[in-house]
Amino acid sequence: MEQKIDALFDMMQHLTGEVSGMRTEMNLKFKDIDTRFEQIDQRFEAVDTRFAQMDQRFEAVDARFEQIDQRFEAIDARFEQIDQRIGGLENRFDQLEKQMNSRFELVGQRFDALDDKLENLSTETRSYFKRLEDSTYTHQSVLQQLSYKVNVHDGQIAEIREKLQ
Repeated sequence: MEQKIDALFDMMQHLTGEVSGMRTEMNLKFKDIDTRFEQIDQRFEAVDTRFAQMDQRFEAVDARFEQIDQRFEAIDARFEQIDQRIGGLENRFDQLEKQMNSRFELVGQRFDALDDKLENLSTETRSYFKRLEDSTYTHQSVLQQLSYKVNVHDGQIAEIREKLQ
């Protein structure tokens, strides 16, 4: 029995040695795993840091977009003011166009009246000059007749003078 006990004792020691070796091996593996977990934790911390940086950048981008949105709103407001001014100018131009059209119509009527008066004056002037021309011809023929009679009388006077001398 002692032998069995010794054999069992040896076996126990052998098993204890193996368990101890396995334990040492397991501890080394756990240390490797712990080291790996620490590396993974460091990587996660680096990823978290990177995400924090990305979040800051996205916040900066969001702030910039808000500034841009405000600028676009200001530009939209300015365009609305310009649209209102253009609407006012269009109304003013429409009024001016109506006034100019009425003035042009009035001037056109005046030109038509002047044209009619000028036509009447032209007709009257032609008629007057025609009468003057006719009376001039009449005066010329009267003058020619008088001139002929004066020449005849001058001839008769010259004959009488010759006879008197």
